Amino acid sequence: MARPGKQRGALLQFRSRTDTPDFIAEGSAGWQGILDAFASVAAGRTPNPDSMERWLALRDAYAEDFDVSPTIGLVAGSGSDAELVFNRWYRAPSEDVEAAVNAAGRTLGLGGDAEMEMTNDGEETRLKVRRPVTASRDQTAALLAAWHMALDSVHDQLEGSMPHPNSHRLAALERFYRSMV
Repeated sequence: MARPGKQRGALLQFRSRTDTPDFIAEGSAGWQGILDAFASVAAGRTPNPDSMERWLALRDAYAEDFDVSPTIGLVAGSGSDAELVFNRWYRAPSEDVEAAVNAAGRTLGLGGDAEMEMTNDGEETRLKVRRPVTASRDQTAALLAAWHMALDSVHDQLEGSMPHPNSHRLAALERFYRSMV
């Protein structure tokens, strides 16, 4: 029984483990939102709904802190202004990144209507891919999954590994993106 004047509480210890950096920045941002909501409920407050802008800011901050590339793409805008957007970071010169993206895009049948913006600070190339979205929800999820796999293949190729597209991973990414779109 608690003494008068003493606060009761609980200690929540949270550990997360990953074998790869996939989704680490995004997962950390998501967990922070969940834990913030949990703290609000524990304090008797209604949690604020998490916004996409807050999640993106947290994701980008965690990516910088952990020195990992964001991996998840998203659909920005709506209607005729909707576009898929991916931000990826590669430790390679811009010309190598561009060649690898073009090769991966050809392999997966992605292409011409995507716009790529690249910046390089001498050590790292940051790539932003934008592509208009004009398809159904399922087609958009499939396109997001295909671009995700292509950009993962770029990483593998730049690291000297053989890219290995996997139909099970592609299907899992499609399900993931379908839940987001």
